[in-house]
Amino acid sequence: MTQPSKASKEYIRETDKPPVLENDGAVLNFINNGERYSPRNDQDLCKILQLFVTNKSFNFTVLIETPSKPFSDWSFPKVCELYGISNVPNPDIDVFPVFTCGSTDLNSDKSKTMVEHLMAEIKLRQDVTPLNKENEETKSIFLTAIWLRIWSLVLQR
Repeated sequence: MTQPSKASKEYIRETDKPPVLENDGAVLNFINNGERYSPRNDQDLCKILQLFVTNKSFNFTVLIETPSKPFSDWSFPKVCELYGISNVPNPDIDVFPVFTCGSTDLNSDKSKTMVEHLMAEIKLRQDVTPLNKENEETKSIFLTAIWLRIWSLVLQR
């Protein structure tokens, strides 16, 4: 088996290199109907999600690419710092900024019920497993609950 030359490795890296954040951190990409989307800020993400909703294209793949180190090496505090959410060593859930996409009317009865259930679920999880513990798995449980409810709101549209 032959080894690729240094020049060909560099060429491949440059050719297939996705745009990354200024400090070479995690990059979020989406694949939908064979097309790749690469949001680089909240506004891009909103536009992409709105496009999916408009096209009634509710199945997509999210890729979290970490060009500088494996995904498992990232911690919740480091990701918060990377995205400018918080510099606190052990951030709590209240560090997340308000994110609006504008795809669902939150004043409908279904939406209000969904949000009430989400808040009750988060409150229950927070009572049972406080988020301020240094446990990445616990933090991902909270985020999963939020994403599932958000996606349910999008699907009911």
